[in-house]
Amino acid sequence: LIGMIIVINYSKITIDLHLSGSAVGAEGCPGRSRNNIALVSGLVAAPNLGLLACYDTARSPDLHLLFVLLFFLPCIVYLYAVKSVYELLLSRAEQSKKEGNMVGDARAFKSYTSLRTSLMYKRLICNIFLVSVMLYLPVGMYFVSDWVDYSQDKVVHTCRAVAQHVSVFCLCAFFGSMYFDFGDLEFIVVQG
Repeated sequence: LIGMIIVINYSKITIDLHLSGSAVGAEGCPGRSRNNIALVSGLVAAPNLGLLACYDTARSPDLHLLFVLLFFLPCIVYLYAVKSVYELLLSRAEQSKKEGNMVGDARAFKSYTSLRTSLMYKRLICNIFLVSVMLYLPVGMYFVSDWVDYSQDKVVHTCRAVAQHVSVFCLCAFFGSMYFDFGDLEFIVVQG
């Protein structure tokens, strides 16, 4: 499901970058490489979520840590790359509005429920996610004496668990904020 949302968002952003670029007269397609980075990092992260769930810390701690790193680190790249592209789209919308190009502006940005609200939530979520992942992985791992045995360092492991849950909640909220991005996007099911 995460992979499907990532691909749908990538496609929508690609179209919006092209439309908004023509609306403001941008040369080439700035933002395309960030969108490609977001696609690749999102697709790298998605399968690792299932793999880290399969390999728990009790039976295979090294594999669990590997898949945790392969999930959370690309997620950081994905969230910030998508946020960066949305900042570009918002700046183009404001530039188009300032120049009085309302026809191009309406065509390029009609599919958003609220681009400004979406970006506001994405900025907040990205920052909370980064802090919680930092508390969960490098900071939390530094303070535990044995990261497999939860009977030692109970307070630190509890704080790490809370940070982990906050970061997962941030991912759910980030994908939920896409409600503001898919304003008039229609999905058509074709049955044969």
